[in-house]
Amino acid sequence: MANKDFDNMKPNNIAEYVNLANDISDYQNRLKAIDFLSKYKCFESKMELYRLMKTDRIFEVKEQAFRVLQNFGEDVRLTKKKKGKPVKTINDKLLILHNSFNGDPYTITDFKIKFKDLYPYVYDIYNYEKKSKFDSFITSFINTFAKKKIKHNYSINISFDFVAIFMSRNVN
Repeated sequence: MANKDFDNMKPNNIAEYVNLANDISDYQNRLKAIDFLSKYKCFESKMELYRLMKTDRIFEVKEQAFRVLQNFGEDVRLTKKKKGKPVKTINDKLLILHNSFNGDPYTITDFKIKFKDLYPYVYDIYNYEKKSKFDSFITSFINTFAKKKIKHNYSINISFDFVAIFMSRNVN
């Protein structure tokens, strides 16, 4: 991106690219939107770039929005990339997906399709983070789960001895 290479006007189709920037299921769409918004320095594009820089979970999207805002002359700061699991509840989400097949055999493709349908944002984050190792990441998780869904039969018997308590109020 060339430095100071933008127009100080609002484009006619900015709403289309703002919607593209709001697509949480594919970080590539957000990068395309940032590339388009970088060509126009207007209020809407700056607000969308600020939002992406502050709230997006994919660091490449944050960083590109940060660079564009710097190019616009804005005084911005980029936070560090977080270490550890990008989504803390990934184990639970993958177990829910695994159990949703009800013990029926499935392929990794079936699992990935259902993963993308149920948790598009989480899928997008891990697809970006793991890149070419995404399939092996999914496979290693699947191998740790039980092969069949275990049904637990619990029965709880609760009995209460009802004691009637009457209170009377005498008013003189």
